[in-house]
Amino acid sequence: MNSITCWPVTPPAGRVEKFEYNAAHGQLSRYTAADGAEWQYRYDERGLLSNITDPAGQTWTQQCDERGLPVSLVSPQGEETRLAYTAQGLLSGIFRQDERRLGIEYDHHNRPETLTDVMGREHHTEYSGHDLPVKMRGPGGQSVRLRWQQHHKLSGLERTGTGAEGFRYDRHGNLLAWTDGNGVVWTMEYGPFDLPVARTDGEGHRWQYRYDKDTLQLTEVINPQGESYRYILDNCGRVTEERDWGGVVWRYRYDADGLCTARVNGLEETILYSRDAAGRLAEVITPEGKTQYAYDKSGRLTGIFSPDGTSQRTGYDERGG
Repeated sequence: MNSITCWPVTPPAGRVEKFEYNAAHGQLSRYTAADGAEWQYRYDERGLLSNITDPAGQTWTQQCDERGLPVSLVSPQGEETRLAYTAQGLLSGIFRQDERRLGIEYDHHNRPETLTDVMGREHHTEYSGHDLPVKMRGPGGQSVRLRWQQHHKLSGLERTGTGAEGFRYDRHGNLLAWTDGNGVVWTMEYGPFDLPVARTDGEGHRWQYRYDKDTLQLTEVINPQGESYRYILDNCGRVTEERDWGGVVWRYRYDADGLCTARVNGLEETILYSRDAAGRLAEVITPEGKTQYAYDKSGRLTGIFSPDGTSQRTGYDERGG
């Protein structure tokens, strides 16, 4: 029997997650969330993933061919999806219940040339000598032509029935100007570290952006009227205050894991956020009352219970949808 290596991860707030690995191949064999929910992973003799079991006990299985490519995926309900490949190992088809859901044909350079969807409609792509797409044709006669500059940046785009669009870049590859299908030009300006510092729309309205010199995070947006929207950061780079165009202030508090626990709005009303053992949002307490959130074993949202007594419940079918 292969030995197991277990690594517990304990964030500052004390929510412990566990990762267990099989020593034979070093892959993850079990993940236990902070609330005790457990995912199991199993592998074949080659070390390839063969099945996954979720916290609710549902199992997905996978089979691979001699090349290690997955060729069969079976859901917990027994529904199989089959995958086909070319001799070069490129995906050529996806089949479900013996019906082709997707087909892909390649040219002699192994570039996707024709894609056939589940309705049997074909989508075609043509390429340049640099393997860049230059024309794409859809099933309804729609087409798109693309032009590229020497550094393989998109420089032009022309769709059926619309005007041509153009793109211009600086020497760092940042977009400087975009000309839309109506011939209207939008521009961008950049500062240190290629951060955008200004944007001018097609009508000449200019927006400006300011950043923290240490974290390079956005701290201020100045609109065309000269009004500022500011973000005040703490030493960890988290937003502690938010000040809108009119000077209204929102304040935020966080727990040791960096998750927001409270927000004080412009009316000095406090909104509290609490989480369950897995770190998921469990309660929101506002001046109007308490809203609660419920989840199933797999962590999917199953219910929202509002202060006025109303509730929203979410159910999932056998496919998880």
